[in-house]
Amino acid sequence: METVVFCIYLFAGLGLLSMIRHCMTWRSYERRLLSNNNDINMVEMGMSNEDIEKLPHFDFKRKNDMIKGSSSSSNSNSNSNSSSADCAICLDIFDVGEKCRLLPPCEHVFHAECVDLWLLKSPFCPICRARADVK
Repeated sequence: METVVFCIYLFAGLGLLSMIRHCMTWRSYERRLLSNNNDINMVEMGMSNEDIEKLPHFDFKRKNDMIKGSSSSSNSNSNSNSSSADCAICLDIFDVGEKCRLLPPCEHVFHAECVDLWLLKSPFCPICRARADVK
């Protein structure tokens, strides 16, 4: 019985040491990759507050307006079966009077607060990955 317990602890310890070695090797590989490729850091930078404020925004009026406004973009990359009257970031429905923001390249609409936080981290639409910069 003691031999079985000893073998179990031995194999568990060896497995743990193997996982630690793998993690350390992977971390050093990632560091080398990131230090050799500075373009990766540029892609992850978000938009500035000034650029975000230049994006069009509106107060939500009613559900029918929302569906009409976003149906023109449904033929691009969005799913026509999905409801276009909710925010794809927070998954909450749009209420009358809420400030919403439209991303011009793809015409996707989100709560302004949700998409502003998103765009500070990434300059791409959360749905279709179109660049959200206004030029």
